Amino acid sequence: MSSSKFQLWLGAVLEDGQRVMYRVTTLLYQGGRLSPDRYWQKRFGNDLTYKKHFNPDQRLLLDSCDWPGCYDIDTAAEVFDISLHWAVQQKLCGLNPSMPLYKNLANLVKIRNNAVHYPDQSGISSGEVKERLYELLEACTLVLDSLEDYVGTDLSSTKTVLRKSINKRLYELSAARQPTGGEELSTMGKVAVTVGVAGVAVAAAMASHFSNENKSRRDESNKNKTSSNKEECSVM
Repeated sequence: MSSSKFQLWLGAVLEDGQRVMYRVTTLLYQGGRLSPDRYWQKRFGNDLTYKKHFNPDQRLLLDSCDWPGCYDIDTAAEVFDISLHWAVQQKLCGLNPSMPLYKNLANLVKIRNNAVHYPDQSGISSGEVKERLYELLEACTLVLDSLEDYVGTDLSSTKTVLRKSINKRLYELSAARQPTGGEELSTMGKVAVTVGVAGVAVAAAMASHFSNENKSRRDESNKNKTSSNKEECSVM
């Protein structure tokens, strides 16, 4: 169970975090229609530093595979993970460490690293997952807020999608903590039995009450009849 809770949190970090990083990369990438390797050559002119900054797996996704001027960052960045987004943003998006956006992005990357390298997946509690989901939501929102300030673009729709995604995960976490169907049926059965027993007791009490009441009425009627007979005898 704890492992599934951990996977819920990890999935949120990787998917929702990637969604936010995608918006940053696609809005700020300065290479235009040049792929990152060609733009690096144009800007820095050094293959060695390019290979140091991007590992071999990342270079496979970034290196140009066609003629210059055909690169589309909106399509290419769809397969970037958070680490690759961050590597591109640091060198090819005009960011520097003194910017609020840079600092907020670095915090989101830190959350990603903590999730990927979490030491004890089976020991994580529902309360901790909930707390970390709220932490992720806050971190992603800060990135989007600072990105809005930097580029002057309204990102309300991205924020809405983000909140819905986190809320869905919180709901899944809450649902996982509810009793199973068998437990619910068992509980309902106990309630029904309790109600049934109470109903029998009430019915018995009511029957006893009406029986006593009818007996009292019969006794009263017989008493009146006896008194009436005595009066008749007395008159005669």
